[in-house]
Amino acid sequence: MSYTQRVVALDIRGILGNISPTKILYETLIGSSTEYDKYLQHFVGLLQNGLLRPNLDKILGTLQLWKQQGRIDSVDIFTTEFNTNNWIVFLVECLEIYANTPKLFNRIISGEECQIILNNSGKYLLKDLSRLSNNRNQVVIIQGKPEYIVNGLVIAIPDYNGDIYFKQFKNYIITNLDVESTEADKFLSKYIEENLNKQQYNEDYNEEVISDIIYQLKTIFPSPNATSDDINL
Repeated sequence: MSYTQRVVALDIRGILGNISPTKILYETLIGSSTEYDKYLQHFVGLLQNGLLRPNLDKILGTLQLWKQQGRIDSVDIFTTEFNTNNWIVFLVECLEIYANTPKLFNRIISGEECQIILNNSGKYLLKDLSRLSNNRNQVVIIQGKPEYIVNGLVIAIPDYNGDIYFKQFKNYIITNLDVESTEADKFLSKYIEENLNKQQYNEDYNEEVISDIIYQLKTIFPSPNATSDDINL
C-alpha cells in the first residue's frame, strides 16, 4: 500500500469551535435525506455568524497554497466525530466554500473508522496517523485534545468558545431555514447549556493561536526557498 508522505490532518471539533448548533440543525432539517446540497450556502452563512473560529480561513488558505506549490501532499480530516447521515462530509464541503478552497481535503476518516481501545478508564477512540503516512515525522494533526494519537506529530490547539451572536444566529435560521422562533430558541438553549462553563477566548488571543499554528507548520514543512514567505499574518 502506498502512502502520501507529507500530510496535514485536521480534527473537526478542535479547529472549528462552535459546531453544536449547526449539527443539531443539520440532524433536524436534513435527517436521513441525501438532498442536502440546497442547504450548503445557508450553513456556510451559519458558520460565519459566530460559529467558526475566527481566521480559520488563514490556515485553510495556507494549506491550499502549499498543496499547489507541492510543499505538502495531502490535507485530511481525521476526527472521532461520527459521520451520521453524511454530517462530516457535509461540513467539509461547507468549510471549502467558506474558505474558498475547493477540493482542499483529500480524505476523511471519521469516528466509525477509528480503532476502539479499552483501558481501566473505559474506552476511547485511537487516531493512528500511520493510516495517512508511513513517515511519522511528515504527518501532523491539528487537534484540540492530543491524547490517544500515535505515529505522528500533534499541534495542540486550545478550545475556541468565543461568544456566539445569538440574536443574529436566531434571526438567520428563522429567515433562511424556515425554522419557527420557538424551535430556534430550543437550538440555542441547548448550545448555551453545553457551553455555559467553558472558558471564553477573545479574538486577539485566537489570532495568536492561528499565527502560532501556521508557524509550527512551517517548521515541519519548510519552504524550499528559505527566503520566501507563504502568507501575510
